Amino acid sequence: MICVMPYSRWDANLAFYAADVLLRKTNIPKDKLILYGGEGAPDVPKGMGLMYIKSMNDADTHPLGPNIMFAGLMKIAQKKFREPLFLCEADGFPTTPDWYERVKAAHEATGMMVSGSLVDWVKPVHFNGNLVIDTRIVKKYPWLARQVVMAWDCFHSEILMGNGADNGEILNARRTFRSYPTDWWFNLKKNGKTPAWIHGCQNFQCWERIDKDGF
Repeated sequence: MICVMPYSRWDANLAFYAADVLLRKTNIPKDKLILYGGEGAPDVPKGMGLMYIKSMNDADTHPLGPNIMFAGLMKIAQKKFREPLFLCEADGFPTTPDWYERVKAAHEATGMMVSGSLVDWVKPVHFNGNLVIDTRIVKKYPWLARQVVMAWDCFHSEILMGNGADNGEILNARRTFRSYPTDWWFNLKKNGKTPAWIHGCQNFQCWERIDKDGF
C-alpha cells in the first residue's frame, strides 16, 4: 500500500510537518509515503528525501483543485502504481505507531477494491476522501481519471461504494463545530475501538501532540 498525501499551497506546511512526524514517530516505510503537491504549492524540502509528485494544470479553488488532483492521480495510477493507494490528507492523523499495517490489513480483509469511512449524514452517502483505492479500479472505470465539478468523493460515490466496504481502521469524524480539544480527537471510537487513522482535525494540534508526547 502506497500512502499519498495531497496538499495545496494553503496546507503545504501542515503536510510537510505531518509527513515528518509520520516518518519519525510511526512504522510507515519511507518508500511507502508520497507527497502530492498542487500546481501552485511549494516543492517538498529536499532534506525530507521523499518521493514527490507535482500536479499540473489544476486550480486554486475548492472543490475544483482537489478534483483535478484526484483525476490526475488516477491517470498516474494507471501506469505507475500496482499497489493500492491510501489517500491520506494532512488533516487526518494516526492514533498508533502501527497505523499503516492496520489500515492495510483492514483493507485487504474487505476483499474489495475500495475501503474507507462512510459519510452517511449527508447526501449522497459516500466514502470520505481518506480512503484506500486499488489502482485496478481505474482500468474498470477509466472516467475516474476525468475532471469533475462536484467534490470527487461525492461525484464518484456510486462507483466507490459499489466496489467498496467499510474500513474499520479509518474514521471520518462527524463534527458540529470547527474546533475541538485535542483529547476529543484521540478519544473518538469506531465500532467500540480507537481506529488507526482519524480524519477531520484541521490544524497542527494532533500532529504536535504525537510529536511531543508520542502515542
